[in-house]
Amino acid sequence: MSINDIIRDYINETHDAAYQYAIKNNKSVDEPGLISKFLENHKDLEKELNNSNKNLKYLIDVIFTHQTPKIKAIDRSRSVEIADLLLINIHHGSQKTETSGKALLIQAKRNNTPTSGSLARGTEAIQFYIYNKWPKFSFTSRSQNFKSISTNWDFNFKKSEEHSFYAVIYDSKLFHNHTLYSPSFINANFHQNCSWNTAQCEFLQVTPSKGLTCNTSFSNLFSHFIMNNAGRTFSPSLAANGEHWSIFINDMMTLAKDPSYIYHLSRQGISESQRHVRMQSFMINDAILSSVKTSLTDLEKNTSPPNHHLDLSLPNILLNYYFNEGHPPSTPKEIANTDTRIPPSTPPIMIIHTIDLEGIFTSDAYK
Repeated sequence: MSINDIIRDYINETHDAAYQYAIKNNKSVDEPGLISKFLENHKDLEKELNNSNKNLKYLIDVIFTHQTPKIKAIDRSRSVEIADLLLINIHHGSQKTETSGKALLIQAKRNNTPTSGSLARGTEAIQFYIYNKWPKFSFTSRSQNFKSISTNWDFNFKKSEEHSFYAVIYDSKLFHNHTLYSPSFINANFHQNCSWNTAQCEFLQVTPSKGLTCNTSFSNLFSHFIMNNAGRTFSPSLAANGEHWSIFINDMMTLAKDPSYIYHLSRQGISESQRHVRMQSFMINDAILSSVKTSLTDLEKNTSPPNHHLDLSLPNILLNYYFNEGHPPSTPKEIANTDTRIPPSTPPIMIIHTIDLEGIFTSDAYK
């Protein structure tokens, strides 16, 4: 299976899981419920991606929130959420290449066709304006958590890279018996039979009342994203040289580790659930990766050239030690939290570390 196929099947299976859960618990399905299921089963996606390419190691972890944080454009009076989903990909290449990062903001809508419909109602028009123009803005909810920027934020939009996409999610059951697509879904013409379709609107000459035609499957966008071919580049370092986009992404990753936030999602039966989990991928930093690379280099200098199997299995052993040793399972548990501090504020996040095992392990000695 291709990466695109793996991701499409994962998206569709989590879509089905959201509907099955809703039916079982007599609940209705909404965007937060669909996104929470997309995030909840992330270790299944991680496993499938790792099985697809033995030269790459994928580490995926997630944080779920709802309707945070809120932002306000400097020339608008009302606030909107910055995104329904934030995707972050950090790629760790060879010893000679720097760690690089890409990130994307996703705003979700539901429809029975791969079109958004009108985006001119209420705050939807403000959301569209921000995603279309990316004006300067400020945070209006829990702004005390964003002390690194004291003035208005400015992503300094660059046409060569995209910050944000709309995603239209099919607004009905997808499968018969979890295996066969329903005739209504087939007739809806969602691209590549993916239940999430996407469209970019940055600098697009379209009015919000006309909405967007989502002519790319989310699986296609996601597969390009984890291959570093989609999204806007950010510096995966707290020293982001004053560049607001990089500072924002790093702030989101830092805030996501705070244990003080709990959330409620009544339609999915979630109450008093702790957002924070000790996530293995959030623990990765340049110092750890540098230590891994140094260890591998030292091993290469003191052993005979490994065969191809050992060339890939040895880095796996070391990476598993550095990233997994002592960490509990990453599935969040529903626990009460009595912390009275004002919690941090991030959108739902999926962070993917893509590690080039062959590149990290290979040295000039074995070329």
